[in-house]
This record gives sequence, structure tokens and C-alpha cells, in this order.
Amino acid sequence: MIDTERPLPGFWKGSVADVEEAVASAHVGNARVIARSPGGRKVHVVAYGSSTHYERRANYGSATGARNPSHYANKPEGGPPVVYI
Repeated sequence: MIDTERPLPGFWKGSVADVEEAVASAHVGNARVIARSPGGRKVHVVAYGSSTHYERRANYGSATGARNPSHYANKPEGGPPVVYI
């Protein structure tokens, strides 16, 4: 059962307005909208640095089905970390 009485931590961003505010406050990275959800909400990205181009030959589902994730993203040695939140 979810405890609805306990207050959320201050860093927790749960509403659309919270996310919009957090993205707008990103001053170091490059913020932009990359897609819309099926419900019409914006999907944001904040990128820090240049993007790495991977030699993609398949989508993720096909690559894992083939038991070779490198078909999806063949990350170069020492490439930067990529984090989705």
C-alpha cells in the first residue's frame, strides 16, 4: 500500500509543472523537446556535451532478441556515459 501521508523529499519532481521548471532551470546543458508522449506531453532532453554517433543496425528489441546489444548501440571504447531519467 502506498503511504500518501508521508511528505515527499524536496528533490522529488512529480508534476508536469515541476518537470517544466527543472528543465527551464538547466543553464549548463542544452535543453530541448525530443518527442511527445502518446498523451501529448513533452519529452525533454538536457544534453551536456556533443552526442556520440553509434553504428546502429537494429532497434533495441531486435538487438536483444539476437542476443547482441552491440547491434543497437556499438559504443566506442572510452565513450561518454549516457543516462536517461
